[in-house]
Amino acid sequence: MTVRFRRKSITRLHSRVYPLAVPVSPDIGKGWKNYGIFKGSTRGIRTWSCHVTTQTQGSRPHPLHSHKEEEILLLLAGELDVILPEAHALKGNGRVRLRPGQMVYYPSLFPHTVETTSEDPTNYLVLEWFNRRRTYSSASKRFGVFHIDFDKEVTDGFVSRLVFREPTRYLKKLQCHTTVATPGRGQEPHIDTYDVVLIVLEGEVETLGDRAGAHDVILYAAGEPHGMFNAGQKTARLVAFEFHGLKAGMASRLLFAAWSRFAKCCKKVLRLVRQRTQPQGGQ
Repeated sequence: MTVRFRRKSITRLHSRVYPLAVPVSPDIGKGWKNYGIFKGSTRGIRTWSCHVTTQTQGSRPHPLHSHKEEEILLLLAGELDVILPEAHALKGNGRVRLRPGQMVYYPSLFPHTVETTSEDPTNYLVLEWFNRRRTYSSASKRFGVFHIDFDKEVTDGFVSRLVFREPTRYLKKLQCHTTVATPGRGQEPHIDTYDVVLIVLEGEVETLGDRAGAHDVILYAAGEPHGMFNAGQKTARLVAFEFHGLKAGMASRLLFAAWSRFAKCCKKVLRLVRQRTQPQGGQ
């Protein structure tokens, strides 16, 4: 299915698990290589894409540049320096070192590039998005470096921890959080009015009728039902990004309301069935 904007055909994205085996191999001749994961649109985002890039020591995928899209870069393997112009540099040398488990956010039109510093090739995941509607908020999110920190005290449960939550130029809200799901734990099926992208960093989970393991990418499109369950033997750790984009239309809101009522009815029925089938004491 496709949707059309100004005579351009854009693939409509739906909820899906995208396998990703890390490490991926670079192009030795160029020093780097991109591997596409998805590209298209959803109800909330005009155009967006996801890819993983690998590059060798000393390589850069492009010179210092900027683009209209907002961007998140999550480092999966190796080490690299984020190169910034002096006017935006957090330190005097205009470089910010990233290690696995760290990420950066680039606002729209923010100049940047990256250079691999480790002997082993780097692997990093990139999310880029653009919307025609802009918030123009004076509080829009600025360039930032973030560390993925999981709650180490979780031994049983499904627990999320907020990393950041702020408006951006193209989103009413961009939110990032980490999630820890211990074996046998998960999240009930539900519908969100916003798009969600998750990256599994450790362990595995079952979702959308599929299984997602380490480094796999999960897309939950706005308005589509989804849930998650850890059926494995190890604790699963994920990082999630919520993209609160364009306001959902009437059809999406009605679908969300109908699904919520249906889910509540299912829970009541299951509760009654369990009560009737539970053995009575003393019998």
